[in-house]
Amino acid sequence: MDVRIISLTNGTDANSPYEWLSFRDFNGSHGRRVTVTASTVVGFWLGKLALALLLSSFVVVALAGNLLVIVAVVTDRNLRRTGNYFIVSLALADALVAAAVMTFAIANDVTGRWLFGARTCRIWMSADVMCSTASILNLCAISLDRYVHVRSPLHYDRLVTHRRSLAAIAVVWIMSALISFLPIHLGWHRVNGAAMATIASATIEATNASLPPHNESLVHCSSLP
Repeated sequence: MDVRIISLTNGTDANSPYEWLSFRDFNGSHGRRVTVTASTVVGFWLGKLALALLLSSFVVVALAGNLLVIVAVVTDRNLRRTGNYFIVSLALADALVAAAVMTFAIANDVTGRWLFGARTCRIWMSADVMCSTASILNLCAISLDRYVHVRSPLHYDRLVTHRRSLAAIAVVWIMSALISFLPIHLGWHRVNGAAMATIASATIEATNASLPPHNESLVHCSSLP
């Protein structure tokens, strides 16, 4: 992308020459030389490594904590109660967020661009919305379960049975999948649907084709069709 600059003073002549500035001139280096030293490169990669390790620690802690909850309920007979089914479903949703969503987000944040293709991008965004929605709906189910337990403790076992609990969990996950995968894969999450998404993708590709190589990191998953 090039921009023509012309003076707006009274002495401006119609035949005055234009000064052409390219896109790279707007990064603060126009008119002066930028030197890149070895220490700068090492510091840059050390910062990337520190960021990756920090974000990876969040994934490990979240995944390990939720898996411990699931294992505790499954292995301990005293914890295998009807009300704890919703807690296991909530832990599963949060574990999937850590394993399937946060891992790709770390790669996207560290590298500065999406490296896994447009189809994986749509699946990743759908999984993000599905797991987040399932987590919220599971919290609602847990709240409703606790309300019934406090409201009618004598009739709780008759009202909240194993089959009803499993059916409610199935409804939670089916609703979460329909809310996430269907709209995103049909392009409903974008302005004017999939047609607008195609136009936006073509515009992004044309823009990045005219940019210098070091600006290719502007392509992110949210920009893909």
